[in-house]
Order: sequence, then C-alpha cells, then structure tokens
Amino acid sequence: MLCPTFVVFWWTMYSNFQTKLIVRVSWLILFTMFPFLGYHLWLGNPGIAAVLLLVVIGEYLCIRYTEHGGKPFYVAHASALVYTLGTVYVIYAMGAPVSYWMFPAVIATFYILPMNSALVLNGFATISGTVLLMDTPEFALRFIATLILINVFGYVFIRLLTAQQQELDRLKRLDPLTLVGNQRAFAEFLEMSGKTRQRHKTPVAAIVIDIDRLHDIDQRFGLRQRDEILIAVAAKLKQRLRQTDRIFRYGDQEFVIISLHTNLRYAASLADQLREVVNPLQLPDQSTLQLSAGVAELQSAEPTLAWINRADQALFQARQLGGNRTCVAESPAAEELSPHPV
Repeated sequence: MLCPTFVVFWWTMYSNFQTKLIVRVSWLILFTMFPFLGYHLWLGNPGIAAVLLLVVIGEYLCIRYTEHGGKPFYVAHASALVYTLGTVYVIYAMGAPVSYWMFPAVIATFYILPMNSALVLNGFATISGTVLLMDTPEFALRFIATLILINVFGYVFIRLLTAQQQELDRLKRLDPLTLVGNQRAFAEFLEMSGKTRQRHKTPVAAIVIDIDRLHDIDQRFGLRQRDEILIAVAAKLKQRLRQTDRIFRYGDQEFVIISLHTNLRYAASLADQLREVVNPLQLPDQSTLQLSAGVAELQSAEPTLAWINRADQALFQARQLGGNRTCVAESPAAEELSPHPV
C-alpha cells in the first residue's frame, strides 16, 4: 500500500526533516495507490477502489495543506490516520492475502508521528487487523506476533534516532572550545528574547563581557594558555548564572549573557558579581584575571541588534576607562526606536 523503506532516505536528505518527511511519505502513498486503484477497478472491486481513491485524495490534501503552511503535527496525524484506516478496510474486505500491507503502514507511522501517537495508532491497527483475521486463528497469531515485534523494534529505533538527533541539535549550537552557546544559538535566543519582551512586557537585559588585555596574554603566554583562560572563564560564568540566563560566546574573546525577567539595575549588579567570580583566576605570572562588562536593557519596540549594540558600546566605554569595571548603556532616544519586528 505504500513504500516506507524510502523514508530513511528522505529523513536524512532534508534538513527540515519533519515537514519534508511527511510530504514525501504522502507522495509515496499517493503514487503507490494509483496502480492498485486501477487494478481493483479492472478486477471489478469498486468498494476497494473507492477506499483507495479516498486515501489518495486524503494524502493529496495533506500535501497541499502542508505546502500552504499547515502545521506538521496535524498533517502527520491526518496522513497516518488516512492510510491506517485504508489498510484496515482493505484487510476487512480481502482478508489474509493483503494483511502484509499493515507492516509498512506501522513502520511509516513511527517515522512521521510523535512516539505516543504512533503507539496508540499502531495499537489500534494491530488489534483491528488481528480481530479481522480471527477466522484463521493460526494466521492471526502470526500476524499479531509480527506486528508486536515491528512495534517494539520501531519504538526502540526511533527512540535512539530521536536521542541522537537531539544530541546533534545540542552540539551544533555549542561553541566547541568553551561549551557555551555559539553564534547560531545566540541568534535564535536573541529572536526569542525580543518576542518574549514584546508579548509579555517583561524586562530583558544583555551583558557583554570581555577579558581585559587578552591580546597581551596571547602574546606573552601563547594560544594554548589563552584557550585555557577562555575555558576557565566560561565555566566560572556558567556556575554563577541563573536558570533564566543564557550565555554565548560573542566574537573571539567576548561573552554575551541574555537575562530574562531582569531589569537594568539587577543586570548591572549581576555583571559585577560575574566579574568578581572570575577574579580568583590567575595567570601564569600570578597576576589576577580581570573582566569588563557592558549592560543594556531591551526597550519596547527596539530592534534586538540595536539593543546588543548598545551593550557593546557600554563595554567599549568600560575598556576606554581602563577596564575591570561595568558600564551601563543609556536608553536609546525615542526616534531611534523602530516599530518593526525584531
């Protein structure tokens, strides 16, 4: 009834795998149905042909809905329900000779549905198919045993695949040296922070932190020592942050911290605390490591890039004043604020 063995190919080939996978599975079902639709019309089975036609129409509507911005969650459930019900009906109408169509249907369901939904729908398919085949008990027993094994192996495989996908998603958002968020993670969280500020009107602050005279440290002690300092500073900063704070590597020697539900005053206090946390770290010559920080609070209707730029300018001011201090950015003038989305 369908060819879900190609699902793995589609899964690995496209980056937005959930939406792409649903569309490809629906196309596979749709094109696979046409020969059987014609075959059953030729055999004089209008009832089965009508069901196959409904499956084709249903899968085509799922494709069109997805292409027009439909939510993948609903499309996947509709698609899986359509081909599962179609399979159950074909088994009801033709019996054991076509029961093997249930096997690829069950496998495909694991690929396109969330785990819990897949288990429920596949449980329904397994029970329905077994009941319909009870006139041949021995065959029904083999059928249900095979489907149970398929469900178990499918569940384990998808769990492992999902865990690996989540780990890959986590790693591609980490800076490989310091293990804090990278530029990609920063851009995503920055967008989310701006939307949170607009939606809930809660304060959001940014702290940009720089290691004072890191270039001189590089010249005196070498790249390896410089990298060790970056790793140690990142670890110390992460230890002090709250659950609502996120830290990212910002440029070569800077870190940026986005603090949700945090006003300017508390963010400045947090910046001072972060600088103090790093003070115990020492260089090979026993001198103390020092940080400078710039702080800015996101204003209503302010573009997020302008917000980060204000924090960066405050950091520049702290450097100009000799470093080892925190400077707070001034609020932007009204004419500088933009009503455009972040």
